[in-house]
Amino acid sequence: MMQYGLIFAGLSSIALGIFHIPQIWGTIFTQWNTEMNGLSLLSRKLINTVLVALGLTLIILGVATLLLIKENPAYYAVLGWFLVFCFIFWTWRLAWQIMYFPYRKLNPGRQLLVLHIFLIVIFLFNTIAYLAPLIIVLPIGILKH
Repeated sequence: MMQYGLIFAGLSSIALGIFHIPQIWGTIFTQWNTEMNGLSLLSRKLINTVLVALGLTLIILGVATLLLIKENPAYYAVLGWFLVFCFIFWTWRLAWQIMYFPYRKLNPGRQLLVLHIFLIVIFLFNTIAYLAPLIIVLPIGILKH
């Protein structure tokens, strides 16, 4: 069951990574280009750089998750640290989504409220998906080998 959680976490990481490509971002959020045009050139470049870096990071984490979930005792040390990193990342991202983008302060409308809740659910699921093997499976595997 946990393997399916990690497969979902890996695939959702890849999907979120693709979603952060600036051209896709601008297509989904129609007001994005208007907001970006109001910024200085340096600010626009910084935001695009962050979006690209985050997108590539998420794609790499997703692919690595899908590659590392196979049962191989040689991977236990690497997998353990990888799972810890991903757990910390998704915990931070979940907290950031809740605290930095509070719906009551943004008043974004129904469409963005649905997106906000959807992201919280995805981030919470990914956090749990990376934590569960650390608590249940990995210690047993390490003790057996």
